[in-house]
Amino acid sequence: MLRLTASEQIYQILKDKIISLILEPGQDLDIQKLSVELGVSRSPIRDALLKLQEDNLVEIFPQRGTQVSRIDLEQVELERFLRITLETAIIPQFCKVFTRTDELKMGNAIAEQKMGYEVQNIDMLMASDEKFHQIIYTSTSMDRLWKIYLTQCGNYQRIRRISFQINKITENVISEHQEILAAFKAKDETLAAKLEYEHLNKLKIELTTLMNQHPQYFKEPQVKSF
Repeated sequence: MLRLTASEQIYQILKDKIISLILEPGQDLDIQKLSVELGVSRSPIRDALLKLQEDNLVEIFPQRGTQVSRIDLEQVELERFLRITLETAIIPQFCKVFTRTDELKMGNAIAEQKMGYEVQNIDMLMASDEKFHQIIYTSTSMDRLWKIYLTQCGNYQRIRRISFQINKITENVISEHQEILAAFKAKDETLAAKLEYEHLNKLKIELTTLMNQHPQYFKEPQVKSF
């Protein structure tokens, strides 16, 4: 097992905090304070922040400081497109290899999601949601594609995190997972792909609600001049 460098460890710690909204969009990041808090020198923190900037999760302003990036809707759309393209392409193969073990794992993920909803545990909701979808990748030996999603889609993940704070959206997600699982059990590739596409595409429709509830989290759209 490869040992992570200090900057890689700091990168992952900060990324997790950004995606979980512990570090909120627009929040200032003080390198000196982070250095004390994490018990490392400033150098690996700077390296980690540069990498997070490449992920569009922080913004570095020369001579002014660094802050957690506000959510850019254009970036979210790109990441959403990547996720939908990857997952819907895998569905036909997953239907062919779908087993009783997959059914039980997905059923357990839905049960965990229901529990997370009942106790209003956002961490549990997120973890169980990702567990449900990850099975599609692992059972088809497409784990690398799941890692690409996790690496490239931090803004999309932040949006999903915010959406789980809204009860109606969470109820819909659980119901949709149950319908998708039924399609997999029936090995209905067409229906499963359709449901999966609609499921992943609904976040685009829900954006207005999310932006109205948390306007401070979102980047102002740029006015394009021609």
